[in-house]
Order: sequence, then C-alpha cells, then structure tokens
Amino acid sequence: ALLADVPHSREVRVMGTANDQPTIDRFDLQRSRYEGPTGITGVLHNACSEAGIRSAALWAAVPTYVPSSPSPKAALALIDRAARLLEVTIDTTELKFATDAYEHQVSMLVAEDDETTEYVAHLEQRYDEEPDRFTDSESLVDEVERYLRDQD
Repeated sequence: ALLADVPHSREVRVMGTANDQPTIDRFDLQRSRYEGPTGITGVLHNACSEAGIRSAALWAAVPTYVPSSPSPKAALALIDRAARLLEVTIDTTELKFATDAYEHQVSMLVAEDDETTEYVAHLEQRYDEEPDRFTDSESLVDEVERYLRDQD
C-alpha cells in the first residue's frame, strides 16, 4: 500500500512497476525510475534482475487519514489486479464483505470529525473532477517514488 491523498469512498487505484521492458509491455506497467534504497521491494527487484528473473510490484493507494488500519479494500484491489495479470480466478467473497465493513467504519469515523469530513469531501471532489490524476499510473509512480525518498 501507498499512503496517498485519496478518499476511502472511491475506487482504490492500483499501479505497477517493473524493471524490464517485456514485463512492462506485457502487463501494462510503468518503468521504475527510482534509484536508491527502497526497502525489501527494491532488494527483491535487484536480486531478481541479477538472477535474470523478471519481477514487478503492485501498489495500492490508501488514504493518508487512515494510516495504521489494514485496508481490505486495498487488498481486494491488489488481488483483483494480480489475478488479472496472472490470468487466474480468486474467490474474494469474504474480502468483499470486509471491504464493505471497512468503508462503513471509516465513513463513521470521518463523520465524527468536521475537519476530516471537509478534507475527505475535498478529496472526493478532486477525485471526481480530475479522474486522470488518480488513474494515471505515472502520477502514482511519482507518488510512490516521492514516498520512498521521504523514508530516507
């Protein structure tokens, strides 16, 4: 997951990166442009590259205002994307129920705080007015890379 300025009440955007052109082309991913320490994902990508193994990473954008809560909604989006990439079917029925409960609980918590309610309304408006900003994987790649740089 990637903490981002996204509303919990909208579709979770998933983006993917890879380091080799065949994988990028086959799965419609973006080339990873980040250089430097990236944590375990970077270590695994590097090890795979050195071993001649293609690798890819998927990221789901989750709301910054729910940073410590697991997001079944993001997990569902990642599983759906991975299943499409791998051309397999995965039963996600239970995760869909958990996603509905998660969205309801977060909505209830947001409603308890006027400042958060305004913030989420602003994010929803931006999401609805600028859908390309949230669907453009290059923008999400930039956000992932900005997040990784900030971890140093």
